[in-house]
Amino acid sequence: MRWTSASIGDYWRGRLLCPAGHSYVCISPKTSGHAALAPWATFIDPNHQRQGRLDGPHPCHNPCHTRPHVVEIPIRDFALAAREHTKGITATEWDWLDAHLPLDSLGIGRFEPVFWLGGTLTLTGAQSGEVMSLPRTGFVGLPCRQLSSWCAVQSPPQRYWLVENRASFERQAAQLQPGVCLIWLPGRPSDSWLQSMHWLLSQAPAPAGISCDPDPAGIQIALTAGQLWDDAGLRWDAHQMSSEFWKDGVTCALNDYDRRVLSELQQAAFLPESLAQLRDHMMAAGLKAEQEGWI
Repeated sequence: MRWTSASIGDYWRGRLLCPAGHSYVCISPKTSGHAALAPWATFIDPNHQRQGRLDGPHPCHNPCHTRPHVVEIPIRDFALAAREHTKGITATEWDWLDAHLPLDSLGIGRFEPVFWLGGTLTLTGAQSGEVMSLPRTGFVGLPCRQLSSWCAVQSPPQRYWLVENRASFERQAAQLQPGVCLIWLPGRPSDSWLQSMHWLLSQAPAPAGISCDPDPAGIQIALTAGQLWDDAGLRWDAHQMSSEFWKDGVTCALNDYDRRVLSELQQAAFLPESLAQLRDHMMAAGLKAEQEGWI
């Protein structure tokens, strides 16, 4: 199968081409010139005979703005709209889409959205009174749509720790200090995740440390999650993202997309000092890293 040439930069500017002769995805804002507005995605077959529409967030919107609503769409429904068959998109094409599109952030999921957490937190069934103590379970995954409707917080944490990498999340869940509630932050978070985290903060407010990969996208992800704490009037900061944790370990060179994001972050109205220092270090060193090396 021949693939058309499409760089990550092409995607972030608003267009992404799929394999030659197959459907393509075009993402563009409803109103040009304002990246914070919700865009729409159009799925068109090669003959332009069918198209579907999906409301969702623009992937490079300013993370400091309020995030638009995302419609959660099962993967089979997505495939049905794009190819008129629930299995019309091949495994290879899904891998390619997953590598180039933030599918979860666009509300496109393979399974029920799940909120993963562990550590110091005790939940009770709002109606049944059943008790779920996270320290006894290690970590658990709760369906996002049931979290607020089924649960109530009985014992809140002293602080939250959000970790982006799943392997790091599971490793830290086994060695947490008392008082810490660990949350898996799955990359660019979906609307379901943000709603669940917002509900948990409203029930059990506490400050947070946010640990993302020390790369330009990681800064954006930390800002998106941190906005929940800003909105609630709570403290948060980047945790173990500074260069002292990774500059002497395994690193990767920045690519063109990374440099464009860093340039955008230079124009940000506000960055926590820790993230501003990380941005400046990456620009000077031309390097980034992945948090699995130390978390």
